[in-house]
Amino acid sequence: MRTALAAIILAISLFPSTGWCEGWQAPLTDSDKGPTRFVAIDKNSQMFFLLERKSPLHVVEKIPCTTGLLLGDKLKEGDLRTPEGVYFITSRLDGGLDWEQYGDLAFPLNFPNPVDIIKGKTGHGIWIHGRGNTITPYETKGCVALNTPDIRGLDAKLELRMPVIIGNRVSLDKSPETLAREADEVVAATHAWAKAWESKSEAFFEWHDPQKFAISQGQPFSAFRSQKEGLFKKLPWILVAVEDVRAVAGPDYWVTYFIQFYRSPSLISQGVKRLYWQKNDKNKWAVVGMEFEQMEPTLAGKYVKPGQVVLAAAETGERERVTPVLDKTSEEDLRSATDAAPAAYAPSTAAAHVAAPEESAVAVAPALPASPSQAGRMAASQAAPPQAAPTPPVVAEQPLWADAAGPRPGSLFVSTVPPLPAKPVSGALPTVIPTVEPPVQEIVVAAIPEKGPVKGAEKIATDAAPPAGRGQVEALLESWRAAWEQGDVNAYMAFYGDRAVQGDRRGLDAIREHKISLWAARPPKQVRLQDLRITERKNGWRVECIQQYESKDGFADKGMKRMVLVKAGPRIIIVDEQWSAL
Repeated sequence: MRTALAAIILAISLFPSTGWCEGWQAPLTDSDKGPTRFVAIDKNSQMFFLLERKSPLHVVEKIPCTTGLLLGDKLKEGDLRTPEGVYFITSRLDGGLDWEQYGDLAFPLNFPNPVDIIKGKTGHGIWIHGRGNTITPYETKGCVALNTPDIRGLDAKLELRMPVIIGNRVSLDKSPETLAREADEVVAATHAWAKAWESKSEAFFEWHDPQKFAISQGQPFSAFRSQKEGLFKKLPWILVAVEDVRAVAGPDYWVTYFIQFYRSPSLISQGVKRLYWQKNDKNKWAVVGMEFEQMEPTLAGKYVKPGQVVLAAAETGERERVTPVLDKTSEEDLRSATDAAPAAYAPSTAAAHVAAPEESAVAVAPALPASPSQAGRMAASQAAPPQAAPTPPVVAEQPLWADAAGPRPGSLFVSTVPPLPAKPVSGALPTVIPTVEPPVQEIVVAAIPEKGPVKGAEKIATDAAPPAGRGQVEALLESWRAAWEQGDVNAYMAFYGDRAVQGDRRGLDAIREHKISLWAARPPKQVRLQDLRITERKNGWRVECIQQYESKDGFADKGMKRMVLVKAGPRIIIVDEQWSAL
């Protein structure tokens, strides 16, 4: 009898019906205030949905997935649960991954988000990733896993900063009046928040919840207020523009995200900002947390007259803090899930908001107008409308996907996924990485010039023999640096994989187009790499160095360069490159 009872309890814990486990039922509303494309994860039915709004909301992809071993919302690191809420894709990983755990492709999410931090949730490294074998229901340590062929098929459709809604159940809300009203409210609040900031008004601070904001941002609200008030006194004017504001509903919060363009007499900056909203004790929407990611100032042509320049030096504290991306280790790693201490959330204080010419140059003149209105706001160029796509299924035809979801036997996923190739020997990645194609042209690793190796490399030399391949990496970096310094686009591009990421640019075409345009207007003169650090990782290397750049028109900057290099057969190629100002 006891054995039978134990079996029943085990079955309930493994294959719950909707009545056995309560969780967040994520509402998906067809609203013009919502995202144009997003991901929804239904933990109850173990289904991954890619949705797109082209009036009405459509299901673009519906794919089996698997989530955490245990049910419910994630509360602490290593609890084997998948978090529920609104998250965003922060990066794309396709090199150095453990084949058994992740296949060859992963998309990290921004867990914990600011509201998670306020609630005291801990953990890190929640990814959407592949698998080295066929998935079965409820088998991860907290991530969302898909069969590797499926995630490869999604690669071109998933984008950085794309919203990911994870709920116990997801459904199209049949009565969206309340949600539609709240979406309008938080979008209007976002515009009012930006206007109050631009006006240097006391109302700007009133838009925040001091206690919760302090917790999520990791600093007293008084420090945030003091820093802003100091800038308000020093700066004669500021301009804060928000564009393309979108709103997504979470379990007990809303997220608005948008492009933010900031301008003052001493700084131009642009980035993607996310504001997290909750009702305060006065039943008013208040900002409880925020995240910011720097990007190129593509809107400068709209808010800055041609020929005007913003001085390079900004007021102390004027550059916005960039939210750190804590996604380099997945919670699927047994050690990180069970042994590692929870990492404290500490927003970066680095001044990473200054645009470098190679990453995000803005050509501007010494004199500025006395006010933003004198500068004028030029009309934005109209983008060509996207071509119509074939009509996919409509969400309204599937109002509650999880209704048909009962217990989930392993046979749930056997129907559509083609068999994977045999697991690579010793669990390493295949010799040829399917998602990183080497350049067509053969890479010729040039010998290091007579002037010697990259400056600073000798600082980390030891009596021990260097790791295998290190000399080849150093030679490759020197050849890459020389091609950049000479402005040789073809030679420069030969070092990158077809799907390489460089800042906000993704893929060879985007990187090439940017360099051709930039070097035509501002040819490079000198590129120096100092304090070179090369760390060996699975299937490649991580490179960090101090980069000093000078163009022929006299512009110069200095920043931290971080790169990921991977083996692609007999070659070494660059798959990720990021830069931040020093």
